[in-house]
Amino acid sequence: MIFFYQEESGSDTLEISGDNYTHIVKSRRSKVGDLIGFRNLQDNYLYQYELEEIGRKKAILTLKEKNEEIKEASKKLHIG
Repeated sequence: MIFFYQEESGSDTLEISGDNYTHIVKSRRSKVGDLIGFRNLQDNYLYQYELEEIGRKKAILTLKEKNEEIKEASKKLHIG
């Protein structure tokens, strides 16, 4: 996965729990200090967060950088 969807992406700190927490911490086995990409699907920015703290049911990340990346489909879909 290149990025995760989190509605609060763009703020200085981000707290994740639920499915995103399970996938990032338990499935991917991310550690403190890893960079993880998030989008909020309201703008064209990809936010890079650093994993600062891992708890039992939530994790806290801090914003490190923000890059504008516009993603568009390479082929248009036509239904005939």
